[in-house]
Amino acid sequence: MISRRAPLARSMKPLKRTWLKRSTKPIPKRRRGGPRRGPALDPDYVEWLHERHCVVNGCPYRCVGAHTQNNGMRHRGPDSSRVPLCGGLGTNMHHEQYDGQCKLPNGEFGGHANFERYYDKDMRREAAIHYALFQLLKDGQ
Repeated sequence: MISRRAPLARSMKPLKRTWLKRSTKPIPKRRRGGPRRGPALDPDYVEWLHERHCVVNGCPYRCVGAHTQNNGMRHRGPDSSRVPLCGGLGTNMHHEQYDGQCKLPNGEFGGHANFERYYDKDMRREAAIHYALFQLLKDGQ
């Protein structure tokens, strides 16, 4: 430890405090590249899908559109990526299996990969086929 011969002198004057000087220039707002856009929506296609049969052969239930792709966490993909899967009153069997909310008939847990393997379906291809058929029918009217 260093010893001092004389104690440090202390000043009795209070410290001079100054306020922060604020700029008078306005802060520029950040501009985005353009308006934010969500996935492409096509309500006519969704309505048309509800009239289709389930892509799983022999399924008699009413269909809803199941998304085959997403745009990130908890964001749905475009409507053109939808495919008809059964989903009636409490009978969302194939839609729930595809989303992984219930088990497949062989006892495995559902999910996109297991569903496609079990039913031997490529769901993105099915979605592309259905959307192309819808476009042909819509253009023909």
